[in-house]
Amino acid sequence: MVEAAAFYILATLILGFGVLVITAKSTVHSVLFLVGNFLCVAVVYVVLAAEFLAIIQVLVYAGGIVVLYLFVVMLVNLRRR
Repeated sequence: MVEAAAFYILATLILGFGVLVITAKSTVHSVLFLVGNFLCVAVVYVVLAAEFLAIIQVLVYAGGIVVLYLFVVMLVNLRRR
């Protein structure tokens, strides 16, 4: 029962972060919401007793790909007019 409640709460957080990634005005905020989304997915893996997948999720996605996204966002010169 506790696992089901944790799963539904985390699923709601994941959907919320997904909506925030799409609707954020700032690209940096969008990437930070994406990090939150990846971390919530890692916690879902822990709840499902898949610790190895949770570690890989944090290392590969939250660690590597998000850093790449941030470098691209910082290097691309987007001036608002």
